[in-house]
Amino acid sequence: MNSSEYIIALKSTFYAVPPQETYIEKLQETKSNQPLVLFLILVTVPLEGLLVHLRGNGKQWRLSVAMNNVLVGAFSVAWNLFFLRGLELLVYIWCYNNIRIAHLPWNSFYTYVIAVIGVDFCTYWWHRLSHEVAFLWAAHSAHHSGEDYNLSCSTRISALARLTKWMYFVPLGMLGVPPSIFAMHVQLNFAYGLWSHSLMTPNISKIIPGLGQLIEFIMVTPSNHRVHHGVNKYALDKNYGMLFIVWDRMFGTFAEEREDEPIVYGTVSQMDTFHTLGLQLKPYQQLYQKMKAMKTGGDRLRTLFYGPGWSPGKPRLGAEEDIPDIVRREQLEQSLPFWLNLYLAFQTAVVVFLVKDMGVRVETFGLWLSFVNFGIILSACISLGALHDSNYYAVWLEPLRLIIFMVASHLYPMLSSHLITTWVSAVCLGSLLFWPLLRDHLHSLHASSTSAQNGDVRNKTK
Repeated sequence: MNSSEYIIALKSTFYAVPPQETYIEKLQETKSNQPLVLFLILVTVPLEGLLVHLRGNGKQWRLSVAMNNVLVGAFSVAWNLFFLRGLELLVYIWCYNNIRIAHLPWNSFYTYVIAVIGVDFCTYWWHRLSHEVAFLWAAHSAHHSGEDYNLSCSTRISALARLTKWMYFVPLGMLGVPPSIFAMHVQLNFAYGLWSHSLMTPNISKIIPGLGQLIEFIMVTPSNHRVHHGVNKYALDKNYGMLFIVWDRMFGTFAEEREDEPIVYGTVSQMDTFHTLGLQLKPYQQLYQKMKAMKTGGDRLRTLFYGPGWSPGKPRLGAEEDIPDIVRREQLEQSLPFWLNLYLAFQTAVVVFLVKDMGVRVETFGLWLSFVNFGIILSACISLGALHDSNYYAVWLEPLRLIIFMVASHLYPMLSSHLITTWVSAVCLGSLLFWPLLRDHLHSLHASSTSAQNGDVRNKTK
């Protein structure tokens, strides 16, 4: 891995890649920048955390929540690279090869312009419908349920959203945008959206009068994307743009950030789990329970395809008078001892490093090794997620996954060098030394919970 690849990844987060560098003829030559971008975010997140605390906004940057967000991102990248392995591109490629209406050269500037605008236009509609269709919101809500708004929130991406996102880009294949160019610009569009999750960046018009107003009018900025993540009544279902905010101005979904009303972040119904996978799966459970409670087949279908706030007899997106006016509320607290926060932060950094090391070499992996790599990352996310939620089964799962990974890293060529394999083995062995602390901590919580439950039973029988 050379420094130039990191520089390219950094430039991609601002869409600052010259057009010539996006001219790629063959899809196989388009490398995923997600592992490197995720790694850069991991490096940047602690610095932002320090600045946020120095400015007195510490409630918007909690170590355990930030690391959990990054862990969600690591799982999503691993899911895309090692499990889906580009399957979502198959329909796009078929449409391009069989029913395209034009042939756009891969090395043309006008193809570049069409790809930049077209990908963002399609992304706007994917994003908007992910808020307006309940079963799509079940996937996307994982990104919004975090109540700390900072750069780490940008990595809190639902893995399951990828299963439906592809369909919004099919028109570009029919238009004739080559798959290699499409794949490049989808990555650049996604990477640009990462920095817009900054809490520290003020409205750009205040920094650069005149030019800043023009940028805020055309481009997505941290100021207008903060609105998108708010649950304040004025902010709900606003500012869907990923690169250009003009789509929101055109289609009536734009709202300006207000100085007189601090933004409350999260989802209207607060998510009561911090588990890496649980926060992605629980919305589907809630949607299923809502659908099951409906009395007619039509209402069950409407529960899936109407807005998440819909109920029988109400408009498709729900009634405006039913929307709560949230201007202040307490954040959900995650009570973990300081040493456990540090342990989780270190393990998350290791997982991100592994995804980066494996991800940049994914083209060399066969199907079996890709699934092995995904299984290793999945087990880490389940175990560390259980520790975030203080689930008792982590007592045996955490040491088990460390031992399995240590053995698997020597059996399979999943890592890029013998040195890294040795380092990973040392990390696993060192981490096992924390097992007595983890055991005592979880035993104590389990005993307290059991005692409280027994007390509740006794009170009910009196």
